[in-house]
Amino acid sequence: MVSSDDEVRRNLAGIVGLCGLEPVLCVTVADSRAVLTRYPICVVVCEDQLADGNYRNLVEAVERSTANAPVIVVSQLGDWNEYLNAVRAGAFDYIALPPRRGEIEWAIENALNERARPNQLKSGEVRQPSNRIGGMPWTPEE
Repeated sequence: MVSSDDEVRRNLAGIVGLCGLEPVLCVTVADSRAVLTRYPICVVVCEDQLADGNYRNLVEAVERSTANAPVIVVSQLGDWNEYLNAVRAGAFDYIALPPRRGEIEWAIENALNERARPNQLKSGEVRQPSNRIGGMPWTPEE
């Protein structure tokens, strides 16, 4: 959980705990980078704006790490354009605050399911890495 707001961080941590995950709480992008190098992180939930950066910095940090963790962005803005910008930047999902338990749980479950999908999709089709989480399926030419 990455949020500069104590209440948002506590609420999200409680929801993540109910999902059976142990939350690691961070306040800044710098804290998050340190955590990504030390712990096996399976999903990142962060606010869109942080004291020392934003969700894009976290998406980049996850991509540079070995975590392969989907990034779920939460924001005070419930704007469709912001959602599209976040997903295009590599976020797995974008959810408006205040956090609603069911919505966060659903996003985490889907993110973990997507992360667990095997690289082999069907005969001859493999998942290629991309600058976005998940990649796009393609069929190699023979």
